[in-house]
Amino acid sequence: MSWESWLIYGAGGHGRVVLDILRERGVGDLDIAFIDDRPAGPNDVHGIRAIWGPRRKLKGGYTFIVAVGPNEQRMRIAEQLLEQRQKPGQAVHPTASVSDKAVLGGNVVVCAHAHVGPGANIGDHCIVNTGACIDHDCVIEAGCHIAPNATLCGEVYVGKGCLIGAGATLLPGSRVHERAIVGAGALLLERNRVPPGATVTGVPIFVPAEPCHDYYDEYMTQSRTFLRSEMDHWR
Repeated sequence: MSWESWLIYGAGGHGRVVLDILRERGVGDLDIAFIDDRPAGPNDVHGIRAIWGPRRKLKGGYTFIVAVGPNEQRMRIAEQLLEQRQKPGQAVHPTASVSDKAVLGGNVVVCAHAHVGPGANIGDHCIVNTGACIDHDCVIEAGCHIAPNATLCGEVYVGKGCLIGAGATLLPGSRVHERAIVGAGALLLERNRVPPGATVTGVPIFVPAEPCHDYYDEYMTQSRTFLRSEMDHWR
């Protein structure tokens, strides 16, 4: 197999969304396969061959997308595929707007009509779902799911393994720390913080005062230091 052979891990609803994206990007059906841990299913899914059953060691090299909704499960499967020297891909729908000044990690899906602004950094194994907006200079750590029509205004930080619910709004400078959940339709006010592992809802969200390490500022400081060193090198 060549790296042009795509593996979609998960043949459920999100897997079919990823299939549509790859087809829209011009990937041929013969270069795509599904694999799914469930014990049995149809021989093909929307015309694509499907392999069912317990996880196995893959033969050959694939570019993979793990099309599994739960964040922890998606990251765990991706790590197992990486251990098998498979290559993480990116599935970006043609109608999505992704700035050439944004950075996307591996095993990332950006669905139809989503927006990723300049300076945004999307970590590995993330889903930016249909119509979601991630504005300038946001940082999304690995394994997050930004659900349909969620809006992240400028300089928002979202920690590892978070879920930002459908239609939620995070105002500029707000922080959501790792493995937290922001409920559907919720509003996080400017510069407010959600503590690690919390589940929050409401318009606006009431967040009890609690000190949290500001990973966003740390990340931006490291980035600026790197850019200054690169500029000094080329002077």
